[in-house]
Amino acid sequence: MKKNFSDFLEEVESARSKLKCVQGGAFFRGHSQAHHKLVPTLLRNRIDRETEHSIYSECYARARRLMPENTNPWEFLSHMQHYGIPTRLLDWSESLASALYFAVKGDPLNPCIWVLNAYLLNKAARKKAGRPDIEEIIVPGVDPLEDYFDHFVLHEDQGKKEWPFKLPIFLDVPWASDRIAAQKGYFTFHENAKSLEEQVPNLVQKVEIPDSAIPDARKFLERAGVNEYTIFPDLEGFARHLKTRYFH
Repeated sequence: MKKNFSDFLEEVESARSKLKCVQGGAFFRGHSQAHHKLVPTLLRNRIDRETEHSIYSECYARARRLMPENTNPWEFLSHMQHYGIPTRLLDWSESLASALYFAVKGDPLNPCIWVLNAYLLNKAARKKAGRPDIEEIIVPGVDPLEDYFDHFVLHEDQGKKEWPFKLPIFLDVPWASDRIAAQKGYFTFHENAKSLEEQVPNLVQKVEIPDSAIPDARKFLERAGVNEYTIFPDLEGFARHLKTRYFH
């Protein structure tokens, strides 16, 4: 018997339960291909530290004027990520609909939704780093957190420091971008190229979206008003929304 969209939603709820997510404890990420691992683009491409330094420095020198004023390194990094520049960040959302949109847009091949317990991830990361294992989401600028710039951009002779977290950490970077706000965006930040599901298999679950459920998933998103323009609330997103509506 073919699974439908309702079956998929039940599996998402089952995943939330297995991960012991309560209230807003679950976060979602959509993949258009289920075999893609939970590894940020920068690390997936095996970019070395020198190249990472160059990417950040050039963005800072050439694109800082395009960013909101007084942007700190974590906020700057989140802007880079949302405009497609390779970083150590991986996008997550508190909205299942936003994650579902990215999973079924275009021509998906075995799409899926990943479900993560962010609170337990940070508790595990803190414990491994020898810190109080508090279950909370880290907000840069509010909670104590080492500076990305000091640990990953500076050279050794400039006083670069060792990053304390070997496990990924979950961040709520302040929403200084319309795109991040629209997508209800959060991030995991990764120190190494080992996938999240390999490092903490008990804290993340993959829920595949069967081909038979994709049409109803898209219909749900359309009726919920989730589209290119609501996900990317700028002129570029509006243009893509019009193209999708009238030319596809």
